[in-house]
Amino acid sequence: MFRAYEAVRDKWAYLDCYQSPGPIQFNGAASDELNFMVSPPDIAELVAYTENFERIEKETKRGNRFNRDPSTLSELS
Repeated sequence: MFRAYEAVRDKWAYLDCYQSPGPIQFNGAASDELNFMVSPPDIAELVAYTENFERIEKETKRGNRFNRDPSTLSELS
């Protein structure tokens, strides 16, 4: 887990790069998701995910305020 965090911590210091896990889901769409303590992330995937947030942040600063990654939004959003 630390090696995964170490690969992205410099960017996480200034990016809004997180997903709210919400409550544990026992049924429904998110019930099969495992948290990182049970199933650590692939470091390359975590770096790519972080770089995607960095790209979105740069586009937002250029005036595209509503640029959001659909994978980080809830069904309601």
